[in-house]
Amino acid sequence: AYWNPLARFSDIVLPVGTTLQRDDLAAGMMDLTITAMSRVADPPAGVRTDYEIFSGLAHRLGVGATFTAGRSADGVWVE
Repeated sequence: AYWNPLARFSDIVLPVGTTLQRDDLAAGMMDLTITAMSRVADPPAGVRTDYEIFSGLAHRLGVGATFTAGRSADGVWVE
């Protein structure tokens, strides 16, 4: 999500939404709980979430149904 030295030397860089631009779960290494994080803002045009990027790649590779198991990023059945 951020331009850093690793991204600078990458062959492919995909624009991905930050944690403020998606519904997600958070947990630290020493946390005993998982915290729900709600979307604060919509991502800019052309920016997708990690799930949207990986499920899109899986569909193009012919394993989309296996990757998504028929669910959206929220876990809702879509098929």
